[in-house]
Amino acid sequence: MRRARIALLGAASLGLLLAQACSGDDSNQNDGGSDGAVDATQDVNKQDGSKDAAQDVSQSDGGDAGCAPSWTATPTADPSITPDAGSVKVHGAASGTQDYTCEATTTDGGGTAYTWTFVGPEATLVDCSQNVFAHHFATDGGAPEWQATDQSYIIGKKVSGFTPDGGSGSIPWLLLQAQSTSGSGMIGTTTYVQRLNTDGGLAPSSTCDSQNVGTTSKTPYTADYYFYGN
Repeated sequence: MRRARIALLGAASLGLLLAQACSGDDSNQNDGGSDGAVDATQDVNKQDGSKDAAQDVSQSDGGDAGCAPSWTATPTADPSITPDAGSVKVHGAASGTQDYTCEATTTDGGGTAYTWTFVGPEATLVDCSQNVFAHHFATDGGAPEWQATDQSYIIGKKVSGFTPDGGSGSIPWLLLQAQSTSGSGMIGTTTYVQRLNTDGGLAPSSTCDSQNVGTTSKTPYTADYYFYGN
């Protein structure tokens, strides 16, 4: 099931990347773009260190072996989203979408409320040479997952989120902890994931009402993901 979803995600991401020369989760479902899964409604200015996402979509083994030391240097971030152990093993610049579905819920008074609900990310991660080495999406249960081209993977859970001062129009930065991994490969021994330098990804500003219940809206976003390990 995971491989089938990866194939679909790869096709979707390729279409997005070719459609926009982009520049350049994550947490439990509710990261508003939770780049994982889900906290969604925060703003952030993309910092100078954020990576633009113009992607070379050719698949490769990925990895940071040939990158400058600065590519895997520990980034500066608020203590609330900084791991208390481990070091950066892999860094990826992501480009894709945060996906939302218009849903109807019953209010306490018996009425109906309509809202855009975060359902998961669809993104590709590239290394310092712009080679795709991983995909990011939500599991069937809604948790954020990253799967590398070497088939190693990590399923995470949101620990905390942070919105830099003065940010606007972007999903929050996150710290996520590994809940399940493949145990080998490029990202298989990851203990924590940071999502930083986010740009875009918030819930749609368009109306969610009885006319479009069940429809999905994909909001473009970019971000940097740092995978920590011991």
